[in-house]
Amino acid sequence: MITNPDDNYKLYRFIEHHVKNPGERFDFGHEPQPKKTPKKTPKLKPDFSHRLSSLGGEATPWELQDAINNLALQADSSLVLIGDQFVNDDEEKKGRMSDEVMYWSIESVRQTVKDMRAIVDAYHKATIQQRNN
Repeated sequence: MITNPDDNYKLYRFIEHHVKNPGERFDFGHEPQPKKTPKKTPKLKPDFSHRLSSLGGEATPWELQDAINNLALQADSSLVLIGDQFVNDDEEKKGRMSDEVMYWSIESVRQTVKDMRAIVDAYHKATIQQRNN
């Protein structure tokens, strides 16, 4: 005699499984899970116009120079702060950045240089497209 309600359910699932799938093994421990359809991961398309010149974002030599100059000043400032960490000869090394902060500071400079490349590339593409029209 079955007294546990879970056992009744398992027996019901066992009989139902064998009626629908004769001869196929039934796993009492796990309920069959519905197949999951993979969802498409949304793509990021951030707006980086804040990295460009504040003069309007047009593809002019002045805009290109202004955008690159701003990014170069950011990168240079970070490199000065990082460089001071190696030049400082204080015995106590007060104010020394942790290795993690140092790593992310250098990574920030690397990403800024990549931004510069992307802006120059976008400027080049925009001027080529303008010539072709």
